[in-house]
Amino acid sequence: MVDIILNATDLELDNVKFLVRLFQNFVGGSWHPHYTVKFAQRPSELAKVLIWTKKFRIASYLEIGAWKGGSFYPITAYLKRTQKDFTMAHCVDPHAIQLHWDAIKEKLPISRTVGPSGRFGQARYDLILIDGDHRYEAAKNDFERLGKLGKICMFHDIRSTNLWKDEVRLYWEKEMKAQYKDYKEFCDGNGMGFGVVFPRNFPLL
Repeated sequence: MVDIILNATDLELDNVKFLVRLFQNFVGGSWHPHYTVKFAQRPSELAKVLIWTKKFRIASYLEIGAWKGGSFYPITAYLKRTQKDFTMAHCVDPHAIQLHWDAIKEKLPISRTVGPSGRFGQARYDLILIDGDHRYEAAKNDFERLGKLGKICMFHDIRSTNLWKDEVRLYWEKEMKAQYKDYKEFCDGNGMGFGVVFPRNFPLL
């Protein structure tokens, strides 16, 4: 998938249908099967949010909760391909289980921190995705410690009602939407959903 994104044309990378077809080949959860990289995303949601990021100048990306790299790799590849100033992507996860790490690192400017997000030092990033511990307080702590330092902060699973994901939806609805009136949502049907806020001023290009 990384190679396809890096070698895609500008028209293809602006095309939701192209990205959806690509991502559909990898849907199924980044934890299974173990020999390949798949991601637990709704393809149309990921495609739309990636195309939307082109409105901004993004040089750095942080993902909290990378698991096996199922979303970290394609998002980083897309940013590298579409953002002329893009220089680095970092992921934080308790486990060093991102698949094909050495091979992907030859193609993308990636680094990682192995450990809980609470131990990760604070730093500013242009784009941050919070997709780690899905408990209410954990999602809130990730935002207060790290997400607030981003120019754009995205949450995944703002529409999920699975038992272990429902608390992210509750946090998004109760606190984030009340605090940030200019929030954006990328949700298709009964998808998992992306929620976006702008903790720091980040004007359009």
